[in-house]
Amino acid sequence: MASKLRLGAALLAGSLPLAACNGAKGSGGDTITVGMFATTSAATSAAFVNTWSVDGVRAGLKVINDAGGVHGKKIELKVCDNAGDPNRDASCARRAVQERWVAVLGGFDPYAPSQTLPVLEAADVPYVGYLQGTPTEYQSKVSFPVAIGTVGGYVGTFSQMVHDGCKKPVFIGANDAGSDVTYAQAKDVFGNAPGVTFKGAIKFTSGTTDVTPTVADALAQSPDCLAFGGGGNDAAKIFAAVRKAGNKATLYASPGVLQPQVISALGKTADGIKGASDTPMPNSSDPSVRKFLADLKAYSAKAVPNEFALIGYSSTLLLKQGLTGLDDVTGKGLAKRLGGMSGVKIMNFPPLDFTKTRPSKQYPRMFNSGVWYGVVKDGQWTSSGSESPTDIGQYIK
Repeated sequence: MASKLRLGAALLAGSLPLAACNGAKGSGGDTITVGMFATTSAATSAAFVNTWSVDGVRAGLKVINDAGGVHGKKIELKVCDNAGDPNRDASCARRAVQERWVAVLGGFDPYAPSQTLPVLEAADVPYVGYLQGTPTEYQSKVSFPVAIGTVGGYVGTFSQMVHDGCKKPVFIGANDAGSDVTYAQAKDVFGNAPGVTFKGAIKFTSGTTDVTPTVADALAQSPDCLAFGGGGNDAAKIFAAVRKAGNKATLYASPGVLQPQVISALGKTADGIKGASDTPMPNSSDPSVRKFLADLKAYSAKAVPNEFALIGYSSTLLLKQGLTGLDDVTGKGLAKRLGGMSGVKIMNFPPLDFTKTRPSKQYPRMFNSGVWYGVVKDGQWTSSGSESPTDIGQYIK
């Protein structure tokens, strides 16, 4: 992994002008330029199209700009559509450096470890508020997350199952190398829970048309709780098959898996599914969440208020705090400033301290380990517990 980062840095140094890599100004005239890497179109059927994060970022920046910007300068957003293509994602990263973006703002980038982070690291461009999906994103020196990331969705959901009293949990997950970490997390959480019997994950191939054999293997364990990890379309098929078989086990999946279109496809079957979110639930009564919802609606009545939109919005709040009072308005200047900040309050997330890393080999730059437990009710995610997050730091290795 480290070798990939070094290789990316070497390639970048040989392909971009030195001025772009050495902190040239990322703002000019009356604007400060920031950007996003987002999958707003699909080059392949497997691409995870996410316009929600873009809406969240645009909503947050609108509030900042409408209030006069930062020190009188408006923030200009550039969105680079990677279309779910790793080569295009790498081009987006080079564009960020060439155009002197001061920061890359929150969303979800599946190719970050190999395509974008090496480039951003070499140029000291901060990766602000991103939803981290891989250990590399929790290790990069330019990564400044607000939320716990996708680890929270999975580990949080496993912890929720323990909290709910599940004694015979079953976890069904995609059969790919990237899921090995998730399988280990399930084993750690369930293996250390008193009275819980966990026989290991049941693996299946993503996109499989007939999920009946997989579901049969899962139900053969007589589970009281069944969790799923993978793509939303597969989740819909698995859960529908479980219920069709007449099984009454409580179902679990994170809100990141059960997106609005998946819940809609499941219909009434979705009600009662539980899962942990790395962000507050959109129906939270917390004033900061209500403000997010109002700001998102003011930006666009069509914007979807889900965790991806909230992640994007929260990244703008962190950006503003980092830029306020900053003389060196460059990527390098902002990265240095953020790295020295502690007690940072973003919405109702736990306070962030970027001066201290976590004593974890895989997740040192996980600056918050809070999740929110939720349940699907009447076709949408709603809080199933406290409006405050549950700390799952004990499960983070």
